[in-house]
Amino acid sequence: MGNDTRMGMRLHATFVAVGLPPPTMGLEALVGGGKQGADTAVLIADIVEIMLPAMERAGVATAAEARLETLKARMTREVLDGGSVLVGR
Repeated sequence: MGNDTRMGMRLHATFVAVGLPPPTMGLEALVGGGKQGADTAVLIADIVEIMLPAMERAGVATAAEARLETLKARMTREVLDGGSVLVGR
């Protein structure tokens, strides 16, 4: 989409290079299994729904492949049935 997907790693240097004070930065990730993992799966499915037009333009996935109408249920079932732990970025 033309965005710099690695800007986070260059943020400190970019601020300093233009004369700004170094930014205060942090990183958090969602991690969960069981019910918490299922809640994380729903969040990820919501993100897929929001990003689907961009995903289609980039050739990542089609609406037919994503099957949004069942995505949350499928992801939740897979997490719970498989005893999975989800780690978000």
